[in-house]
Amino acid sequence: MSLPHPDTARALLRRVLRPMLGLLALVLLCLARPSVAHAADSPALAADSPVGYWTTIDDDGKTPSSIIQIFPRGKKLYGKVVRLINPREKDPKCTACDGPRKNQRILGMEILRDFEQDDDEWSGGYILDPRNGTEYKCYMELQDGGKRLKVRGYVGIALLGRTQYWQKAEPPQPQAPAKADAPKEPKLAPPQWREALMGFPARSISSGVWR
Repeated sequence: MSLPHPDTARALLRRVLRPMLGLLALVLLCLARPSVAHAADSPALAADSPVGYWTTIDDDGKTPSSIIQIFPRGKKLYGKVVRLINPREKDPKCTACDGPRKNQRILGMEILRDFEQDDDEWSGGYILDPRNGTEYKCYMELQDGGKRLKVRGYVGIALLGRTQYWQKAEPPQPQAPAKADAPKEPKLAPPQWREALMGFPARSISSGVWR
């Protein structure tokens, strides 16, 4: 029995392996596609994403007031208050808010919504100021290598507004809600009053006799 010519053998081998290699490449592509699509749909996976925890700084540029958690929901970013720093009152509520937010606890309140990535900014969103119940248009921009977040709230156009610079923060410990003041115990009436109310003299605890 004569062996096939080497060129003929190589041709047969290519004819057999080529469809198999094509099928293998198709399988690998299908396996990789969901993860790629998920990375594109999830802002949390982007290197320039502000997702995480941020310490808010008041307009004076130095006083921390709260910690905000920014998180993805679909392709947009949202943010909520997860800690209040030295609040002026116990368990403050948004008394100036309208609608469903009226008298809602500020701790846990969602104050950022609907931010979408636009090049190096996250824009098209809104920020709520719980102190006056007003919601402003807003955009965010990472600075200092992701250590600082520029937050610009405005009315109408971006030139008419104010800017805060938030600092990157570590995840805080859960903050327990403020406890309500314990009710005061009622004061007992003097023995003479109890005598008049009850119709008989009060007993002296110290002497053990009626008086």
